[in-house]
Amino acid sequence: MSSVAHLQDRRTGRPRGARSAPAWLRAARWAHRNLGKPEAVPPSALAGRLLALGQEHPDRLAVCLDKLEATWELRAAPSNTGVVQDDHDDAWPRRVKTLTVPLKQLVLWMAGQAEPLWMASLPAAFEVAGCEVNTKRRQITLTIRSRAFEPVPEGSLAPELEWDRCGVG
Repeated sequence: MSSVAHLQDRRTGRPRGARSAPAWLRAARWAHRNLGKPEAVPPSALAGRLLALGQEHPDRLAVCLDKLEATWELRAAPSNTGVVQDDHDDAWPRRVKTLTVPLKQLVLWMAGQAEPLWMASLPAAFEVAGCEVNTKRRQITLTIRSRAFEPVPEGSLAPELEWDRCGVG
C-alpha cells in the first residue's frame, strides 16, 4: 500500500479555485502594511524597494499599488468614467456618487498622519465600486456605491459627493 492511498479522492490544501497571490503582489501588500515601521524586515528585494519608494514618495507608491491591484483583479468591474451602467446583480444598482480626493490627503490618511475631511461625508454603509487616479492633477476619484444615495438614471454621470474642502490643497 502506498503512503498516499489514504488521500485517494480527497482534496488537501486550499479549496478548488483558490489562488495564491503572485510574489509581486504579496511584496506590494507587505510594503503597504509596513510603511510606518522602521524595524520591518522585507521578505524580498522587491518588498524592500517598494517600502523605500513608499517612504520617499508615498504618492507614487499609492499609484503603483492601485495599478498592481487593477492588474491582478481582471474581473469585470464598473467603469471608472463615472458613467453609470445597469448592473442587475449588484445589491445597490445605480446608487453611486463620485468622491474626488487630493492624493496628498489620501497619502497622509494612509500614513495615519491626518484625519481626512472627506471621511465625514461618506454614508454609514458604502462600497468602492471603482477608482481613477489622475497623476497630472494629483487626485484620485472614487466611485462610491450606497443605498443612501438616490438612484442615478442609466447612462447618466454620477454626481459628485460634496465635502468641505476648506484648507485642502
